[in-house]
Amino acid sequence: MSLTQKPEVHIELPEEKQNFDPILFENGNVQVNTDFIRIGSTTYPIANISSISVLSVGDRGKEMLAYAAICFVGGFLLSVGLKSFPTFVLGIFCTLFCLLAAFNKWSNFHYLLSFQNSSGTVQALKGKDLSFLQQIKEAIEKAVVIHHRIR
Repeated sequence: MSLTQKPEVHIELPEEKQNFDPILFENGNVQVNTDFIRIGSTTYPIANISSISVLSVGDRGKEMLAYAAICFVGGFLLSVGLKSFPTFVLGIFCTLFCLLAAFNKWSNFHYLLSFQNSSGTVQALKGKDLSFLQQIKEAIEKAVVIHHRIR
């Protein structure tokens, strides 16, 4: 071996580390591998995660939708049943108000992916797509198991 040649370095990985793809999940700005979670520009080490969950935040507004349906029917009957113009306008406004209130209540609902690490609880990602967040959660759980198995 001459001085210009680089010595060959061979690192033996544990058998489990050799037989899997280190990227367990990748979609958009979210990447999960056996060592880190990357969400946007923030990186979280897998070694520090002790628990993970997907929570529903807000109310789906089932009660509000029932209330809106009752008010809608009442407003519609008020606007059609009485022949005076002011009552008709009041009924239309009542109907529109109830629909907007129900939509606003429904649109505030979302899911939150959070996990417990050495720093406390991290609210990592929120969204309306439950299956997407569940896939990320499952990938993180798998990464935690693999990480602890090979360490």
